[in-house]
Amino acid sequence: MNEQEKLQQIRKENLKKIIKDRFGNKVEAYADFMGKNKYVIYAMLWEISNPNHRKITDQAARVIEQKLGLELFLLDKGDDIDVVDDDNLIIPLIDYQESNNMHDLHIHEYERIKLPKVLFSNINSIQELIGFKIPNMDMFPHFSLGDIVVINRAKRIVEDDHAYLVRIDGKFYIRILKTVNKTLYIYSLNKEQQFELDSDRVKIYGIVDVEIRKKLYTG
Repeated sequence: MNEQEKLQQIRKENLKKIIKDRFGNKVEAYADFMGKNKYVIYAMLWEISNPNHRKITDQAARVIEQKLGLELFLLDKGDDIDVVDDDNLIIPLIDYQESNNMHDLHIHEYERIKLPKVLFSNINSIQELIGFKIPNMDMFPHFSLGDIVVINRAKRIVEDDHAYLVRIDGKFYIRILKTVNKTLYIYSLNKEQQFELDSDRVKIYGIVDVEIRKKLYTG
């Protein structure tokens, strides 16, 4: 067995453990969660000696870790892995540079942030949470360079005077939003912009979760 075959075997065994420990050993439940056909998952679980087995590629392994909030490269570890962390949650981090370059939301391939689960006690949509590292000082004193904020993508309807992750003309920002009649007002430190609510120049990706931020920075 060569190194690639050994890696595939490790990933398959770890995926079996994930399905057993996180989904009650129900392949169908895991497939539904991942949005995949159950027969694709079964093929991933087949031994590499089966000519019809499906490889767990590098990309597929990282997607599994990301969606399940697991440590990066956990699927590649040969030791007995712990796929249930009772204390922490690992959420994906937005790749700010790539998102701006591509004018669309991109998740960082390798970076994740680990946060205590107690921060998320009132959140029902854990899978909709993504992290964002503040890239500049244009929202000071609300946010400073390097601050980590958590974006809840389940909440995109504007609540006045709350901070949101938005894309304006292809670039990504954290901005304070407010609506008056059919006008969307967007505020930074020293700038106000106005757009029609249905303007295709603006896309709202989610609200900055203030409660998580308070707990994260005040304890």
